[in-house]
Formats: sequence, structure tokens, C-alpha cells
Amino acid sequence: MRIVIFMLFLSVMYADNCNNEQNDYKVAVLEYKIAIQNLDQQEQMDLDTQLANYSRKNLKTQADIIDEITSPNYNSYQSIKNRNRDQVNQIKDIFNIQNEVRNFYDRQRITALEKLNLAKLKLQRCKNKR
Repeated sequence: MRIVIFMLFLSVMYADNCNNEQNDYKVAVLEYKIAIQNLDQQEQMDLDTQLANYSRKNLKTQADIIDEITSPNYNSYQSIKNRNRDQVNQIKDIFNIQNEVRNFYDRQRITALEKLNLAKLKLQRCKNKR
């Protein structure tokens, strides 16, 4: 009789544990969805901000180009060659900045997914113990 009561106690204890794991998993799913949505929004805002900051600091304005053309030392061939090289470098810089931002947010997404998978694994282990 004592053994039956003890086994019944253990089954109730495991059932409670699985309920906790089930609730933890539901919470983890909701947290994951919210985190991904927030990360997507924040990533787009950061990409836009980085592009605007880079453009404001590094791109030549029309006034700068006119000043360059009207200067006494203006060499059209050299100027066009330099401008093309500068544009290629600016495009590379913009891609590098965007890749850094995307990599940062990808790492955040991976962390959120790992938390979700951990909760799922705990739930599976609990169900397998039954």
C-alpha cells in the first residue's frame, strides 16, 4: 500500500512538473514572438539611422562638387577617376555598416531562438520521463 501511495505521489509530482514546463514553454513562445518583432523593428530603424549618419558625414553635397569643379587646380580626368573610386568605397562602407547591424541583430535572434529551444527541450524531457 505504501508503495502505491508513493508511486501515486511521484506521478502527481511529475505531472505538476510537466505543467510547469508546459507553462514555461508557452511563455517562451510568446517571449520569442515579441522579441523577434521588436528586433525586426529596431533593426530597420538602426539601418536607416546608420545610412542617414553615413550620408550626412561622408557624401559630397552639390556645393562641394561645384567648389571642386570651379577650383583653379581642377583636373577633370583625375576628378572623375577619384569620384568613381570614392563612390565605390562609399558603397562598400555602406554595405559593411549594414552587415554589422544585421549581424548584431542576427545574434540577438539566435539567442532568442536558443531560449525557446531550451524551454522546448525541457518540456520534451519531462514528457519522456512519464
